[in-house]
Amino acid sequence: MGTRLSFKDRYDQSLVFKLRDVEEPIDMVWHRPLAALLAAALIPLPITPNQVTFMSLIVGWCATAAFYATVFVEDSAFGPWGFVLSGLLMFFSVIFDCADGQLARAKGGGTRMGRILDGLVDVLVMAPLYVLVVFHIGDVHGTFAFWFSAFAGLFAWGQILAYDAIKSTYLANAMEYPPKGDGAESMEEVQAEYDEIKASGKWVDIILFSIYVHGLIRFSRFFANKKDIEIKERNTPGEIETFVGKHRTTMRIVSNIGLGSHVLFFYGSIIALALSDWATYAAQWLFVFVFGALFVVGISRSRSMEPVYEGADSDE
Repeated sequence: MGTRLSFKDRYDQSLVFKLRDVEEPIDMVWHRPLAALLAAALIPLPITPNQVTFMSLIVGWCATAAFYATVFVEDSAFGPWGFVLSGLLMFFSVIFDCADGQLARAKGGGTRMGRILDGLVDVLVMAPLYVLVVFHIGDVHGTFAFWFSAFAGLFAWGQILAYDAIKSTYLANAMEYPPKGDGAESMEEVQAEYDEIKASGKWVDIILFSIYVHGLIRFSRFFANKKDIEIKERNTPGEIETFVGKHRTTMRIVSNIGLGSHVLFFYGSIIALALSDWATYAAQWLFVFVFGALFVVGISRSRSMEPVYEGADSDE
């Protein structure tokens, strides 16, 4: 029997990043370190990453239920503290969402299906609560605020999808051996696996993979204005140095518009509703104008994010 790892060793094993350039700063300094504490506690237990993903879903739906009871139930017993409860539950849902991937890597690596399930749960957690928040904004601040907030939510999701697509392109060209998964694969590779899944007859896997292929990948590349990624089996050190030198600044700009960055202000603004009715509405303006500006700059700069080939003319 091997030596039992200490909690610190399990924490260090869980707190693993991809490339620092693609990691969201908010996640690096806040969500992932906290999630690594949870993952380290779960490593010795017979709990799978997918079970942690479902925990994220359940806690997220509890956040939605708490918000609904606070806002839409007459004479709610929660009072303003219901906003605090809802925001904190959403925060814990995010921590579970980060911990599932960290637990998967600590236990020997995740699967593509696990990543697909994780992405689907993100939507199932965020969408219901966001809809309720938008209706609450409309009730408090009027019709314009309702439609502006609805637009802000769709725009924010487009920003998140764009970040995912640009991150995939960067990972495919800034690492010696491009990772398979995390979106860093060609559509031909994805389609080949999709055909295998369809041949297996497992309808749950077929549905999840169909959502991944026809939803996440295609829409993320649409929002990022990116074509299919050209991936080599191996990038040479010279190619990596050239690519990273040209595109690191772009990637670091774009890394601020991912899900972790948006959700921090989302659950933070819900908690702040206990103090001010303007909190969630102010967050929508942040998503449109501050994050939107980063999105526009990042997209315009990412148009030139193409693979580098040693010996090729850099102007080609």
